[in-house]
Amino acid sequence: MTHGLNGLWASTEASHYVRGQLFLGMRCFAYVRVASVVAVAACTTPNTAITASGPSGSDVISLDRDFELRPGQTARLDETAIAVSFMGVPEDSRCPADVQCVWAGNGAVSLVVTDGTGAKSTVILNTTLSPRSATVSGYEIGFTGLKPDPKQGSPIPLANYVATLRVTRP
Repeated sequence: MTHGLNGLWASTEASHYVRGQLFLGMRCFAYVRVASVVAVAACTTPNTAITASGPSGSDVISLDRDFELRPGQTARLDETAIAVSFMGVPEDSRCPADVQCVWAGNGAVSLVVTDGTGAKSTVILNTTLSPRSATVSGYEIGFTGLKPDPKQGSPIPLANYVATLRVTRP
């Protein structure tokens, strides 16, 4: 599907044409000024099923405070059996910092949340799309940010990601 408004064009199709060039199998967001020959495109391929492996660290966190996790790390909510583990980044289509984009893109993280009974739930939370939070055993786990910001042409190794999260009691 292609949308246009006053010289601004964006496509959400997986394969499409922009100024005579075919883009296949990747997400492309392009800004094309109709009267101009300048086009800036930010094309990203999603990180497919990136998951953490190896030993994980564990930290104690407080309710209503931001905390950061790297892939493979686990944080336990103080005075509870609630634990949050950062497993991976199934998607990172965020707009690179050095590119002008029509859409900000989305970063998604995969978390495993262990409740007070030991039951585990896998949740996927997003930076831009829904859901941005999940409720488990009466606690809300909110996703507030993903670092580092992407740069055009520089893939981010899984180990370099840092998710910022917050656990609250709604």
